Amino acid sequence: MNRLILCLVWILLAGTAFGAKSGKRPLLLVSVYPIHAMVQEIAADAFEVKPALPYGRSEHDYEASAKDIRVLRSANLLLIVDQTTDGWMARATGNKVPVFEILPHVEALTYADTVGVAALGSSAARVMGRLPDPHFWVDPVRMGKAAMAVAGRLAEMTEGDEATRNALIERAKVFTARMSRLSDSIVVQAKSLPQVSLILAHGSLGYYSRLTGLKIIGILEPLPHVEPTPRHLGILIQLAKANRPSVVLAEEQIDAAVAASLAREAGVAVARINPLGYPDSATAVSIGAYDRYLTRFTKEVAKGLTGK
Repeated sequence: MNRLILCLVWILLAGTAFGAKSGKRPLLLVSVYPIHAMVQEIAADAFEVKPALPYGRSEHDYEASAKDIRVLRSANLLLIVDQTTDGWMARATGNKVPVFEILPHVEALTYADTVGVAALGSSAARVMGRLPDPHFWVDPVRMGKAAMAVAGRLAEMTEGDEATRNALIERAKVFTARMSRLSDSIVVQAKSLPQVSLILAHGSLGYYSRLTGLKIIGILEPLPHVEPTPRHLGILIQLAKANRPSVVLAEEQIDAAVAASLAREAGVAVARINPLGYPDSATAVSIGAYDRYLTRFTKEVAKGLTGK
């Protein structure tokens, strides 16, 4: 009888340890594509990694469908930026699925330090200036810090599987080292960019501007997803005229009409960019996917600034 009980206990433990014996990998859900690309590389085949946010949609105000909620509730872990940015993922599950917030692990700066108080405008600066800028995925060095934090959290889920734990940490170290080289490469590429004053549709390029030296003079939506007032638009028009050459960079996730109107009134160019990125169809989300995303985005920005 004792032998039978021991066998049953062994079967139960073996079947639940990291999902290895059942053949079912733990499911990780991530919001924005650049973070998805990083998590996929760190997780490799030890976890199943899927996007919770449809490509091309904003992470700030997405409303989960009934199907989305079912998928979210089936996850073993939700990896989010923070509760303010994409906390809708956790709220959609009724806060019943474990959540890992990445932003606290990347040495986030405030909007005042990334975008700048002047670009925010006096009214928005009072509200946004002290808040942490969550858009760390446009900074490869901070993505390296995120990778190490993610690897540590995933290692906690391996339940004593030392080989898998070590592999997670090693992949994160390789990724982090590569991010340092990628950062240096982006800095070199940025040296060839023209000195242009930028008006952004949304304050998502603060970390990127610190890395590349881009000059941000204003933001159409200093408060996320709040339509600019006529007074604010008037200020931006004057800024664009006074800081020529100027370009309006409008994100694909944001309505282009206001950006186009500003560009027309100020007599400056408008260009569309996609800082959330998308997977390379040829290789899907694989090793180096984040690198390809940021390199492609840098080319998008260069095209927007040069018009070619």
